[in-house]
Amino acid sequence: MEKIKRFCPRCWGENEYDAAVCASCGKDLLDGAQESYVDKLLWALHHPVAEIAIRAIYILGEMKVQKAVPALEALCQQSEDIFLKKEAKEALKKIAEQTAAEPEAADR
Repeated sequence: MEKIKRFCPRCWGENEYDAAVCASCGKDLLDGAQESYVDKLLWALHHPVAEIAIRAIYILGEMKVQKAVPALEALCQQSEDIFLKKEAKEALKKIAEQTAAEPEAADR
């Protein structure tokens, strides 16, 4: 059974899960512990494992994170992965629906 790996946020190098420092570039792998959940999801948009990036996109769409719009738009334009692009477009639709619904709520 393969062990879980930890990817470096600087170089995307694969490390053992319990590693504290990246074996490839020396970055402290634990220094991102104070980042917000949304920031971690935004970081995961460029994860080398496509399923993780797609999962992050889906969650950002479900959470309707406005801050994610520029990154999702960039993925739609730059990615070669059709599944990633599809999920990014779906997330952008969900965020846009939320943004469009907000003024209606203020009118009531």
